[in-house]
This record gives sequence, C-alpha cells and structure tokens, in this order.
Amino acid sequence: GTLWRALIDSLLVFEEKASFVDDPKITLGTNHRPNIVAEFMKDRRNYSKTRRIDSLEEFKSTFWCWWKSFQPSARLSGDSLTKPDCIEWEKLQDKSGRNGIILVIAVLFWW
Repeated sequence: GTLWRALIDSLLVFEEKASFVDDPKITLGTNHRPNIVAEFMKDRRNYSKTRRIDSLEEFKSTFWCWWKSFQPSARLSGDSLTKPDCIEWEKLQDKSGRNGIILVIAVLFWW
C-alpha cells in the first residue's frame, strides 16, 4: 500500500545519498539477526523465493533484538525505543548496500 511505497521511496533516497555504495564489508551485524536473513543471503538474495517463518513470536522477538542492536544509543530505553528530539543518526548513515538497511526492508516484506 501507500506506506510500503513510502518506505521504498525512503530507501531509494537513503541509498542515493550513499551514492549507491555496495561495499560487502558494510553490515548490520549478525547478533540476534533472524535466521531467515542468512537463508536469503545463502540463496544469493533470491527476492522471488517465498520465505517461511516457522514461529511468528520467535521471529518477532529476534527481529526487534536485531533492530535494537544497531540503533543509536540515545534511542534505547529499556525494552523500548524512544524518539528523542536530538539524535545522531550517523550510526545508520553508513549502512547502505546489499548488507545494510535493505535487509531490514526484506525482513519487513517477509513478515
């Protein structure tokens, strides 16, 4: 829908600002990363292959732990994320390319 399209548009703007750099060394990290991401990468990022989520609760929990692992520290507040008025987003600005933010978008698509 409309929100998904806005997300994809934002991803394109993000990647454009990074000059569409595709450095394989750029990564969001594997700590708490959902297994489905490793499978996707092992399958050479086959976007047309249907992905199966065995346990939605486990998937959800793993995703949120992974997501929090690369957030700016100012956003972390116990088990939740905050949106402070002044935040430094530099931690995420260098997460472009095939191993970056696009993996989060792929996970949201499978979810």
